[in-house]
Order: sequence, then structure tokens, then C-alpha cells
Amino acid sequence: MRSNKEFADICRDYTQIVDDIARKERTPGHSSAVLAELLRLKSDLERDIVDHLSEDEVESHKGP
Repeated sequence: MRSNKEFADICRDYTQIVDDIARKERTPGHSSAVLAELLRLKSDLERDIVDHLSEDEVESHKGP
């Protein structure tokens, strides 16, 4: 994360979304539309994280 700012930003956004979801779920009368959007964003960020990790895995197996 320290060497890749984009990946660090994605991870930070993911943490924020997970926190927001937890708060919404604990709030009585929360908007299901807002929660659904947060869950969609969480899923998108999870996909981005997997993509970055997959790219790093491929890069680490390439030779010089």
C-alpha cells in the first residue's frame, strides 16, 4: 500500500464504506436505497482490490 497510492486510496475508500454500512445498519429507519448504494460501492471496491492484487501477483512472477 505504501508504494502504490492508487491502491492505498482504494483501501481507504473501502474502509470508509464498510464503516458507513455498519453505521447505517445500526441506525433505526435507515434508508434502504442509501444502504443498497453503499453495498454496491463496497462490491465495486472489492473488485478493484482483487484486480490490484492480481496485477501485483502477475508482476511478481515476471522475471527481469
